[in-house]
Amino acid sequence: MSEDLRKEEFIYDALPLISSRLQTLADSHCYKLSSKQFRLLKQINEINSPLSLHEIAQWMGSSRQNITKMLKNLEALGYVRVEPSVYDKRSTSVTISSKGRRYLNAQKESYEEFLRLLFTDFSQSELHTIVKFISQFSNRIDELFETSEIEHE
Repeated sequence: MSEDLRKEEFIYDALPLISSRLQTLADSHCYKLSSKQFRLLKQINEINSPLSLHEIAQWMGSSRQNITKMLKNLEALGYVRVEPSVYDKRSTSVTISSKGRRYLNAQKESYEEFLRLLFTDFSQSELHTIVKFISQFSNRIDELFETSEIEHE
């Protein structure tokens, strides 16, 4: 195996492991929610307009079933409203509630401290390189999905 292929294999093997470990670590810092639920609520708040399940599933990179399950938990806590779309009754519309916004505001300091702890040993240059890598890698994955360059058996 060539040195380049070994590096590619290392990256390919390491990313899911890092993701899993990061999620476990983040889960321990999220009060009442899993880190995925927290990210979902944060994204819904940042977009600040009604979203469909399909839209949420696309940008979260998750199935509609997983998103539905997370939204049911968030709705039970009163953090989101899940209602039929005013444009298409077959579709669902998701918005953040005032209680959800209050929750995010209450968690803001803790969340920012978690990020500081996580990235404390990285220089701004290293963070820039990581952002560039993740963006480039994500774009490549999107291209592979769109062009189906990877054969499916």
